[in-house]
This record gives sequence, structure tokens and C-alpha cells, in this order.
Amino acid sequence: MRTQLERDTPRALEFFEQYYERFIVAFPSLDTRSTFEECLRDLRDRRFNIIVVVRQDQIVGGVHVWEFGQFGLEEHIWTDPAMRGQRIGEALDFYVSNLLYSRGAIGMVSELLDPYRDRENGKVTNDGRQSESFARLAFFERLGRLWIDAPYVQPALRAEARSIDNMILTIQPLQADLQELSVTTYLSILRDYF
Repeated sequence: MRTQLERDTPRALEFFEQYYERFIVAFPSLDTRSTFEECLRDLRDRRFNIIVVVRQDQIVGGVHVWEFGQFGLEEHIWTDPAMRGQRIGEALDFYVSNLLYSRGAIGMVSELLDPYRDRENGKVTNDGRQSESFARLAFFERLGRLWIDAPYVQPALRAEARSIDNMILTIQPLQADLQELSVTTYLSILRDYF
């Protein structure tokens, strides 16, 4: 069942509070995500949406989506670790690409930390599992995403945050030949975003 909550209602705020508690577990660093107040501000912008997966009354995944006319930016896609392997992330990505396609977008870009340069999180966790950065990269590779071969630094999200210089941008054509989607075009999306 699909439900869309009207923005700026008490029910939507309560749901968003529950969502945000789960979201920050997946993205603990304030340098790489918005604060609660910043997300609320972003939700007032009709170009921004948060898509959430709920199973048995529990929030188990989500993704943030910015729409910039012909392009979309998918960011902060996450799944509850206990629910991994059930293709929730793939379903989220599929939903987002169809949403953007239906609204006329010709391409979608996603950003993630480069695990080969992710000095903060390292290559492998202490217990030998893949780091989150490697898991996210493997996820995007399974989806068939292509990397944009250009340096990308995520600007600081606020005055007290730091910029993130170890990022990768991936692309997914939606309605266009890949050659039409130049690096310059995708970088212009990010300029609109930041």
C-alpha cells in the first residue's frame, strides 16, 4: 500500500521524527547528512522528497530525492541492516527512477563515499565485514550504475561542517543515450543543489 502524507501536518511531522531516528543510524556523520531542522526545511521545497519503506509498521528503509527538471539526484539510500538481502534498496531505487522518468527526467545521479579513499571508515570494519562504503558501492554496481570519472567534492552542508572530498558520483540514464549525459551536465545539477 502506498501512502503519501501531506507536508506540514502533525501526522507527517510525527512520522518524519520516527524516520529521522532511523535515518541517522545509517548516516551518523553530520558532515554527510542534513540535521533534523535542515531536512524539515528541505521538505518545504517541492523539488525534495523522502521515499520511505514501511513493513509491519516499522520503517525499514528510505531515500532522499531532489528533482531538477531533466535530472534527479538520489541520495542517502539506506536499508535497516536487519532487513538487508530482501531487495528493499533495489525497490527504492527502482521506484525513484520510475518516479523521475514519469516526471520527464532523462537521468539520475547518486553520490557516495569512495571506499578506496574513505579514510574515516576504512576498508574493513573491526569484525571483518565490509565497510558501509564498500557495501554501498557494491549496491550501486549491482544496479548497473556507471561512475562519473571526475573529481567530486561535496561542499560543506553548513558553516560548522567540513566538505567531503572523497566522493563518487554515479549515473543512470532514464530517457537518454549515455553520451548525451555529459559530466558537465551532471555537475550543473549539483551546482543547483548546493
